[in-house]
Amino acid sequence: MRKVDTYPCRFCRIEKCIAVGMQISQVQGPRDPNNQLKRKMMEIPLSCEGISVEHGIKLKNFELISRACNNYRNLELSRNTIFNRNEDRINVELDLRDFASEIMIDVKLQYKFCELAFPEFNNLTPHDKKVIFYNFCIRWNILELSIYSTKYNNTIKFYSPSGAVTKPVREFYQSDPRVKLSGEEITRVFGPLWRFHFEKVIGPLVELKLDEVENMALFGLLLWDPGYANLSVELAERCHAMRKMILRELKVYYEEHDANPGRFFETLDSLNLVEKSEEKCRREIELCGVMSKLTVSCSVCYCPSASFHFGAIVCRACAAFFRRYVNRKKMMIVCSCDREKDSRYPCRLCRLEKCIAVGMQKSKVQAPRDSNIQFKSGMIGDSPSTSSSSPEPTFSRIEYGIKSRNMDVINLIARHYRNLEDTRASIFSRGVKREVNVYEFSLEVKTDTKFIWKLCETTFPEFDRLCPQDKKILFYNFYTKWSVLEISMLAIKFNDPYNFYTPLGSSAKSIIDFYGTTVKEKEVLDGNEIKQIFGPIWSYYFQNIVNPLLALKFGEMENMALFGIMLWDPGFERMTLAYTNINEELSEVCHAMRKIILRELNVYFEDNQADAFRFFETLDVLRLIERAEHKCQEEIELCGVYNFEVDEDMRNIVMWDKY
Repeated sequence: MRKVDTYPCRFCRIEKCIAVGMQISQVQGPRDPNNQLKRKMMEIPLSCEGISVEHGIKLKNFELISRACNNYRNLELSRNTIFNRNEDRINVELDLRDFASEIMIDVKLQYKFCELAFPEFNNLTPHDKKVIFYNFCIRWNILELSIYSTKYNNTIKFYSPSGAVTKPVREFYQSDPRVKLSGEEITRVFGPLWRFHFEKVIGPLVELKLDEVENMALFGLLLWDPGYANLSVELAERCHAMRKMILRELKVYYEEHDANPGRFFETLDSLNLVEKSEEKCRREIELCGVMSKLTVSCSVCYCPSASFHFGAIVCRACAAFFRRYVNRKKMMIVCSCDREKDSRYPCRLCRLEKCIAVGMQKSKVQAPRDSNIQFKSGMIGDSPSTSSSSPEPTFSRIEYGIKSRNMDVINLIARHYRNLEDTRASIFSRGVKREVNVYEFSLEVKTDTKFIWKLCETTFPEFDRLCPQDKKILFYNFYTKWSVLEISMLAIKFNDPYNFYTPLGSSAKSIIDFYGTTVKEKEVLDGNEIKQIFGPIWSYYFQNIVNPLLALKFGEMENMALFGIMLWDPGFERMTLAYTNINEELSEVCHAMRKIILRELNVYFEDNQADAFRFFETLDVLRLIERAEHKCQEEIELCGVYNFEVDEDMRNIVMWDKY
C-alpha cells in the first residue's frame, strides 16, 4: 500500500528500530510530566518491548501496581477453581510431596500472572523470561506465605496455594518413604529451619500489616531485580527502569495516604528479610535430597545414630571432635593409626581429614563464649573497655520520636574516618606502589581491623559501652561488608577502577600470581585453572559491585552513613532479626542507632535537594554489598580447597556465621 514511500509503515519501522539496537530506556521523556503520552503509548497495538519503561517522567498515579493488583485478584479466582478452595480446605493437612505438587501447579499460574501483570515481561525473549522468573520465584513464594498467614490469621502454619496447611514437622517429612530418619531426628534437623521461617520471616511480615498495594509493589520489585550476575546488561537496564517506576508509584501511594515516612523504608527493608529466607529454603531443599538418599549412619565413623552437624551427616561424637579442633586450633601432623589399631576411631589427623572430606565446615562452628578476652588482646591490643555486661538500653543519643535537623553522627564518622586515612598514609607509606598476593592482602586487611575497631569505639560511645561479646558480634557481622564498600572507595581514591586495593594502599597482583604464589603445600592448580575457577569471582566483583558503586558516585556523607548503617545492622529493621547471633537487647540498640543515622541521611538529602530516588539507591546498595559478602566467603572456601594460604584470623572474620 506504501510501496513508493521512503519509509516502511510505523509498525515495521519501530520493529526495525528495536532490531538494530535502539533502546527505549535511553530516550529522555518529555518535560511535561502528564499522563497523556503514557495513555497513547499503551493504546498503540504494537509488540515492541518495554512499552511502559520511560525515563524522566514522574507520574502521579500507580498504574503498574494497580494492574498487578487486578491480575492478582484474578489469580486468586483461578486458584479457587483449580484447587477447589472452600472453608473445609483449611482443615486439610499436606505432607512434603503434596505441598510440593501444589507449588509446581501454582508456578504455572504465577508465570501467567507475571505475563499479564507486566506486558514488559511478556515481550522479553523466552530465555530472559526464564532467568527473571527463576530468580524471582522462591522469594515470591516466601512473601506469599506471609500473605496467606495474614489472610487466615495464623502465623504458626504454612499455607499452600489451595488454602490447605502443612502437617507438623515430623509427619510432614516422615510421610516420604525414602526418608529414614526417626521423628526426633527430623525435628532436630528441620525444626530450626521451621522456627526461623515462623519467627524471623512470616511473623515480622505479618506484623508489618502490608496491604494489597504494598504487596504488589514488592511483587514487582522482586520480579524486576537487576542485582544478579545471570542478567545481560540490556536486561539489567530494563529491570532497573521498571523498578524505578514501581518505586515512584509506591511513593505516590504513601504520599496520598499520608503514611509515616518510615513506612517506605520498612516496606523496602522486607526485601532483605525475604532474601535471607531464600537461603534457608535452599538449605531445606538440599537437606531433603540428602536425607532421602543417605542412611542415617555417621559419614565419618559409621555410627548408626547420626544427624546434620556443621554441614554433614555425622554422629555427636564426631561433631564434638570437630568443634574441639576448630576452637582449640591444635595442629595434628603425624598419623598415628598404627598405634591405635584397637580404637573404634582413626587417629586425630585421619579423623579430621575425613570430617572435612564429608563436608563439615569450620565456618559453621560457633566460637566459644569465653573467647572475648582473647579476641580483644589478639586484635585490638590494650583497648580501654572493661565493662562486663551490656549497658542499660537507653543512651544519650538514642531518642525515639525526635527528628533532629542536624547530622552530628554522620559528620563525626566522617571526621574520624579522615583522621584514620591520615594515620594510614603516615604509617604505611601509601605513596610507594606495592603488589601483594592473597595471603599478604589478607594480612594487610587484618592489620587494618585494629584501626576500624578503634574508629567504631571513638565514633560511637554506644559501641564502646557494649560488653566484649556484643562488640565482637557487631564488628564481625559488619567488617566484611565494610571492606567491600571500601574497595570501591579506594578505587576512586587511587583512580584505578580495575584493581583491588587494600586499606593500606597495596594493590592485588594479576589473578594468577595473586593465588599461585601462596600455595601452602603441593601446587594443585596451574595458571589456566586458576583463571577458570577464580576469574568469574573477580568478574563479578568488578561488574556487579565495583562498577555499580562507582557509577553511583557516592560522596563522603553517603559513604559514612552506610558505614553506620552496616555497623548497627540488627539483621532486620523491625520486630525480629535474621541474624541469629544478636540478642534482643542488642537489637534494640541497633535499631535505635540505625534510625538516627537514617534520619540524618534524609536531612542531608533534603538540604542538598537530591533526587527523591537517591535515598533508595543509597539504601539498595546494602543488598548489593550483602551479595558480595557471599562471594567473599565462596572465594575463601575455594582458597582452602586448593591450598592457597589466607591469614587464619581474616578467614574467621569472613566466614563468621551470623545466620
